[in-house]
Amino acid sequence: MEYNILEQDVNQQIFEYLRQILYTPEAAVLDRRELPVSMKPLADCLELLHKFVLEEHYFAEDLLQGRIDAARMPSQENVLAGSLKSVHSMLKHLVALMEQVAQGDYRQHVGFTDELSTAFNTMVSCLVELSLQDRLTGLLNVDGFDSKAAQLLQEPEAQIYFVVNINVNDFKHFNALYGPEKGDVLLRRVAAFLRNICQADELCSRIHADNFMCLVHGKDAESVAGRMDVDSASI
Repeated sequence: MEYNILEQDVNQQIFEYLRQILYTPEAAVLDRRELPVSMKPLADCLELLHKFVLEEHYFAEDLLQGRIDAARMPSQENVLAGSLKSVHSMLKHLVALMEQVAQGDYRQHVGFTDELSTAFNTMVSCLVELSLQDRLTGLLNVDGFDSKAAQLLQEPEAQIYFVVNINVNDFKHFNALYGPEKGDVLLRRVAAFLRNICQADELCSRIHADNFMCLVHGKDAESVAGRMDVDSASI
């Protein structure tokens, strides 16, 4: 009878320790002093499980707090943390790629087949487009014009294109007289006019200040010049 009571107490102690491991691992404690020799192997396994659960807990906490490089890594033999280790590896890879993107290198691409990698690749694609765009007018900038023009002219059935360079007359005097805000309005109106007269397979860009450049196709230079003539009445 005493043995049965002792055995019941030991089992209760083991089950309580297991419950603590699962729900409150940081507070889990096993008193091995009263355990019979036959229970020592089980106690060893439970203490190893406790170690793994604690490692996984601390590791997950660091990842949730954004401590990717400073995360407390689980031991190599911790198989319970396999999924988190994979997540950590992916996050480290993404952080490294984002650092490259932040430095202006938009060639980065993630090959994982999940929503996170899709979102990252979409973000990079958007940044690439923004990097080729003039912020004031929304037209292509110098890099955008060079890049898009190279693609357009390499097409097998490329038409004959003309490069049209457009400057706003006396823009410095206009800025001095009406102020830079009005000057920006004027540049945006010029950009809107050029955007409207350029077709889908033509390019329109703001190269610098009041200097615009378009790549358009036409029968001859005269017809193109007449079409691209911008005056105050047009804007």
